[in-house]
Amino acid sequence: MAMIAMLSDAVMAQSSFTLKLGAGIPTGDFGEAKVVNGNPTRWGLFTKDEEGGAGLGFNLGAEWRVPVASINGLGVVVSVDAFYNGMNEDINDLLDDLIEEADNNNVDATLKKPTYLNFPVMVGGNYCFEATPGIMFFGTAAVGANFRIVTPMSLEGEEDYYSDYYNINVHEESKVTISWKSTFSLSYRLAVGILFNEKYSIEMGYYNLGAGKVKAELEQERYTSVNGSSNNSDKTTLKSITPEMFTLRLGISF
Repeated sequence: MAMIAMLSDAVMAQSSFTLKLGAGIPTGDFGEAKVVNGNPTRWGLFTKDEEGGAGLGFNLGAEWRVPVASINGLGVVVSVDAFYNGMNEDINDLLDDLIEEADNNNVDATLKKPTYLNFPVMVGGNYCFEATPGIMFFGTAAVGANFRIVTPMSLEGEEDYYSDYYNINVHEESKVTISWKSTFSLSYRLAVGILFNEKYSIEMGYYNLGAGKVKAELEQERYTSVNGSSNNSDKTTLKSITPEMFTLRLGISF
């Protein structure tokens, strides 16, 4: 028991915990989308394509490193990350145009845009070596699983108008909500960086968070002062979206 306690103390003394913060820059199809004449012709959340339409995002990560005693510079790493990405410029312009069109038609409208949330958990290896006193270079490779969430998109509208059919003033409220099923996928990452004084780091990385099938559900709610309430819904399965990102992060180790 005493030997186990000594080994445990030695491992804890040499291990390190690093918090990282930086940018998540979409690459490949994940950052692409195509809009033609106000319609999303290639946007994987709505069409049978693989473009994600993601914009520049943020990353918060935590990494625990345990050195391998038999190989100098080698360590085992366990990491947990959180990525937040809104939509890119083309998609944001498209959604903003929806609100502008509603305003031009005297509809009081509000829009909630979708966002991507990714939470990869990985394990892998890290190798570092000292270039000069106080400066070390390192490289990391890891694999694991990613949990992807796409937050719902909703469009609500409210208007008053005169109905020639009923010869009365009508009040109408409507809401359209599109939600997407969360997915799990295999993922991996690669990274290189510089560590200063065994505490502060600058890191560049690449994340491939795996392909996740897009399953969408559309819900429509409508109320008019003439006909009352009505609801309907529909589900569809599209292609897969693969979140791929470059990262540029600053870290602090403890």
